[in-house]
Amino acid sequence: METSTRNYDVLVAGPGTVEVTVSERGEGSPFLLLHGGGGPLTMSGFAGLLAAQPARVITPTHPGFAGTPRPDSLNSIRGLAELYVALLDLLDLKQVTVVGNSIGGWIAAEMALLDNTPAGGFVLVDAVGIEVPGNPVVDFFSLTPRQIAEHSYHDPDKFGIDPTKLPPEALQAMAGNRATLTVCASSGATRIASPMPTTAARLLRPFQAPGSSCSRRRDIFRKSRRLTSCSMRSESLCMMERVPDRPDSIPESHRDLLQSRVAIMATVGTDGRPQVSALWFLAQDGTVRISLNTGRQKTKNLRRNAKVSVLLLDHANPHRYVELRGDAEIEPDSDYKFADLVGAKYGVDLRSRDRPGEGRVIVTIHPVRVRPWG
Repeated sequence: METSTRNYDVLVAGPGTVEVTVSERGEGSPFLLLHGGGGPLTMSGFAGLLAAQPARVITPTHPGFAGTPRPDSLNSIRGLAELYVALLDLLDLKQVTVVGNSIGGWIAAEMALLDNTPAGGFVLVDAVGIEVPGNPVVDFFSLTPRQIAEHSYHDPDKFGIDPTKLPPEALQAMAGNRATLTVCASSGATRIASPMPTTAARLLRPFQAPGSSCSRRRDIFRKSRRLTSCSMRSESLCMMERVPDRPDSIPESHRDLLQSRVAIMATVGTDGRPQVSALWFLAQDGTVRISLNTGRQKTKNLRRNAKVSVLLLDHANPHRYVELRGDAEIEPDSDYKFADLVGAKYGVDLRSRDRPGEGRVIVTIHPVRVRPWG
C-alpha cells in the first residue's frame, strides 16, 4: 500500500509554528497513530495492518524524533498534545480515533483532557505517564536497555533491542529520541502533566482483548482499577478506550436546568443537515431521557445516527443554558411505563397521541461533552 510523507507547518499557541513530518496511507475512517520512544518505525507495521481494514492512517513523527527539528519552546507532553489537536484541525479531521503507544499513549491521554480535541476516541497501548498513588514511578532514564525490555515486554528476549548490534545511524537516531524524551518528560521519571489522573480515569476505561498479555512488571506502567497498561502481542492488544463523560459532569451551577420544561434536541437528518425539535423530557440519573413515537423522523434519525445534541435553556435568562453533546441510547417502551411518567409530568396522556401500529421508545442521552453557559 502506498504511503505518502509530507511536512506540515502547524500553528500552536506558545511554540508558534512547528514543522511536523506526517506519513499517511489508506482511505476510510481516520486514525491518528502516536508512536513511542522507539520512533515512528515502531508504528509502521500496525499502520499497515490498520490501513488494510480499510482506514485512513495518519502517523506523525514527534518533533525531535528520527532527526526531525524541534523548537526549544516545544518542551512538554501537553505541548505535543496541543500540537496534534492543531494538526487535526489543520487537516479538517473530526471524530478521529487516536492510538498512542508508550509515550504516545501519554500524549493521547493529554489530548483527551483538552476541551478542544476533535478526537472521537482514544486507545492507549502500553501507555506511560499516568501517575497512580501507591505505585512508585521508575526513572526510565536510569535503566539499561535490558531493564527497559524487562519492564516493557512480556517476552523481553524476543522484543528487546541490543544497542551493540545496531548501526551508527540507528544509534544516533536513538540518542536524538532520548534527548527529546528527556526534555518533554522534564522530570526524568515519567508522570502526567495535567489536571490529575482521576480526570483521565473518567475519560478512559480499561478493556482487555481476549488473549492479550499484560506486562509482568507493572511499576513502570502503573496499574489501578481504572488505568491499566499492558504489553502487546502481535495478535491482540490490551487497550483503554474513551467513554462518554459521566452524566454528573453537568456542573452544580447548571444542574437546575434539568428541571426545565422543554429540551431542544438536534439530530442528524438523512441529508446530513440537523433537525431540531422542542421536546418534553424527564431528568433521570443526572441526564436527559425522552419518550419518542416510533414513527417520528427524529426517531428514525437516531436509529441511523446516534449522535445528538440537547440544549436545556433557562427561560428566565435565555443567555444561560447547558448543552449536552453525545450519543443517544434507544430502548423499547412497549408497556408505555416511561411514557406514562413523562405524561404525568406534563399532564397529558401520550398514548392518545400515537396512531395504531405506532409505539414508544426511551431515548437516553449519554453526554460526551457538557457545555454550560451563563
